[in-house]
Amino acid sequence: MATGTNMRNITFLALLLVQWQSVHAQSFKPEELRASFLYHIAHYTSYPDESFTQDTFNFCFLEDEKQSHTRVFDKLPKKRLKEKEIKLLSLKEPGELNKDSCQVVFIGKQAESRELFAKLEELNKTIVSVGETRDFIENGGMITIVPLQSKMRIFFSQEQYENTSLKFSSLLLKRANFR
Repeated sequence: MATGTNMRNITFLALLLVQWQSVHAQSFKPEELRASFLYHIAHYTSYPDESFTQDTFNFCFLEDEKQSHTRVFDKLPKKRLKEKEIKLLSLKEPGELNKDSCQVVFIGKQAESRELFAKLEELNKTIVSVGETRDFIENGGMITIVPLQSKMRIFFSQEQYENTSLKFSSLLLKRANFR
């Protein structure tokens, strides 16, 4: 049984750990954290054989001219995924998206449009679409990664999750919130 002094020490260490995690999380930009999340989401997703025929694992980015997520993702140390070389594709418009070119697509908030969400309605069955706004999953995207209270949170669209042929690992699903 812990003594009063031991309990105070344990409480102090727990508070210190929580404060360190909060400060540590704040030292990264959202795009740095999202890039890492994108890799791990792809790693913990199983794709149907017919939708995974390329020699490369393609991450597509549909974002503004700064291409901040693309640049950060390119600096990640892992260059292979599911025994395939990772390839980064920068897209300029939603019309460039198709099920044969991407396994994961990141969509910046400036690229969200009716045209995009109409296209995602079919594509979400075979590719993972990831956004950066809360509205993304409300409008038809599959996953969004948003900063909340100095942490990044993953939200899944319940509807898209139920309609996709993709399978997600329980390790990923237990860290996600469904809307």
